[in-house]
Amino acid sequence: MRVIYVSGPLTGDGTRQVVWENTMRAREIAILLWELGAAPICPHLNTLFMDGTSINYEKFIEGDKELVKRSDGVVRLPGESEGADIETELAAALKIPVLFLKHSFILASLTSNPWQDQVREFLKTL
Repeated sequence: MRVIYVSGPLTGDGTRQVVWENTMRAREIAILLWELGAAPICPHLNTLFMDGTSINYEKFIEGDKELVKRSDGVVRLPGESEGADIETELAAALKIPVLFLKHSFILASLTSNPWQDQVREFLKTL
């Protein structure tokens, strides 16, 4: 079973609404990966509700980089993100394949996930 890291925007403008939308978008990809036979690592869900703790951004990025190193591939969601850029640059440097998804959808129906074909084809290359 391939392990796939889900990379993409999380905090955005910092509002809870944007964090929630970004988390739900990453969750959709994580569900899709499970359905397609891969084991996703989804940092959006791994750090959900951890705002207000003593854990700082640098510690999260350090951990995320370690998880990228242990992955067979990375799926990069669309949107601006310093953290996701760091993750995908690391993956590229380590020659870990990265799939850059196009178009941004919010809460798409899983029965008609617009990224399904892209992700399925990516998994076949690993």
